[in-house]
Amino acid sequence: MLDMPNVITIIHSERSKMGKVIERVKITNVFEPSKSTEIDALIDTGATMVVLPQDIVRELELRKVRDVKVRYANNKIEMKPVYRAVVIEIFGREGTFDVICEEESSQPLIGQVVLEVLDLVVDPRTKKLMPNPASPETPMIDIFMLTSPLKALHTEMLNFLNPRTCPSVPVRILKEPSIRSLR
Repeated sequence: MLDMPNVITIIHSERSKMGKVIERVKITNVFEPSKSTEIDALIDTGATMVVLPQDIVRELELRKVRDVKVRYANNKIEMKPVYRAVVIEIFGREGTFDVICEEESSQPLIGQVVLEVLDLVVDPRTKKLMPNPASPETPMIDIFMLTSPLKALHTEMLNFLNPRTCPSVPVRILKEPSIRSLR
């Protein structure tokens, strides 16, 4: 995660109260893999990040890295500490995440960032967490990025003009105009 000191994160949305989704999650300290635990966490698609209670943060011996503003479902805003970093494993899929720390014995919570990275979805009919049906074996990460527009155009034109890939298209190669011919 990027260090953004003024991030406002929504944690524990009202939607989670309508048919809670609880899942067994393995959480491991990235820097000390022997520090690991399994917990039952609330899966909240209306939340953003991972939230762990202070007792679990202490048990895992996580390192505080900064404070962030946190907005709750009731619009209350507080400063909360962020700790680095844990490996979260769900259904054999794992990723590394920072966590927001809440009071001791509060409900551990997995937010949308984890679900996106691990490519997990909540089935709205069964209220169960599951791997994305479009990529059941391994997480698929969407990267919406343009390659160089000139390279993409060049490739498209080459494919269009290539008699092997498009034999029915007549191709006429024109000489590129020179500076002199434009005068």
